[in-house]
Amino acid sequence: MSIFSFLPAFASKAFVLAALQGCPAPLGAPVGDVFFAMDKPLYVTEAPSSVLTESQKKNPNAPKEGKWMVGGLNDGHTDISVTASFNGYGDQDSVCLFFENVTMTLVYRPTIFIASDFAHQACRSRVVRRHEERHSAVDIKTFNEFVPKMKMDLLWYLRSVGTMGPYTTAELPEAKKKIAASLNAAGARILAKLEKTRADRQSAIDTIENYKLESGLCPGEFPSIEELEKTQAPAAADKPETGKP
Repeated sequence: MSIFSFLPAFASKAFVLAALQGCPAPLGAPVGDVFFAMDKPLYVTEAPSSVLTESQKKNPNAPKEGKWMVGGLNDGHTDISVTASFNGYGDQDSVCLFFENVTMTLVYRPTIFIASDFAHQACRSRVVRRHEERHSAVDIKTFNEFVPKMKMDLLWYLRSVGTMGPYTTAELPEAKKKIAASLNAAGARILAKLEKTRADRQSAIDTIENYKLESGLCPGEFPSIEELEKTQAPAAADKPETGKP
């Protein structure tokens, strides 16, 4: 899941004392940047496969047919923040604002769950770990691919906004709230393109054909259908807090 927040850092400087009937073009082009960073994967091996399986029963990406179990999960959480600074000109009764600098930062924080009951099965544990690490690799590749595109989208948005106002001094606080909401909405639209591609690429990994292929890599270590039918669902209190794989 993603957290999108607006962190205002307004800079009201270079004001020109003049009565403005409207707002002319900005004094200079706004600067927009998008940065990507990531944490090292966090590996969690305390939860058994029965708990991981139950936690994904309502996941829309889970298999719809046949007996299945979850031996691993990848919760690729992304924190997103946006900071913005403004410049402006005018007098106390008529102020024009324009974006001076907007920075979007994405921090990818992968958490990989591997079932505890796989610990004594070297091949099975290795296959599941590689499967989940493949999810992370796809995420990282997608982020790196999209960062330049997101920067262009951000710059086009800033260019389309231009100069805002004029506002009276009394109107400025509410105006800044509306500008922040507009910037948040633009950021969400920009991010949605990445998330759509990210989901499509992840679903290409989680297919029945791929699950069967990976299960065949460790003869005798993956459970039979009969074994899956005996798996008991854990109590709700035992479910791990996980996001989408």
